[in-house]
Amino acid sequence: LEELQEAAKALNDVLESDLPNMKEEKPATAVHAAPEACDRCGQRTYST
Repeated sequence: LEELQEAAKALNDVLESDLPNMKEEKPATAVHAAPEACDRCGQRTYST
């Protein structure tokens, strides 16, 4: 239980410091490509 609490605190600390930077770096509008069919299985995929 103590290890889990330490891990949760560490994750919280990382998010507090990194999340604002991540929000600033994220583009305001993400452009998604139209779905394409996989040439092997035929499933719809999204290009990144």
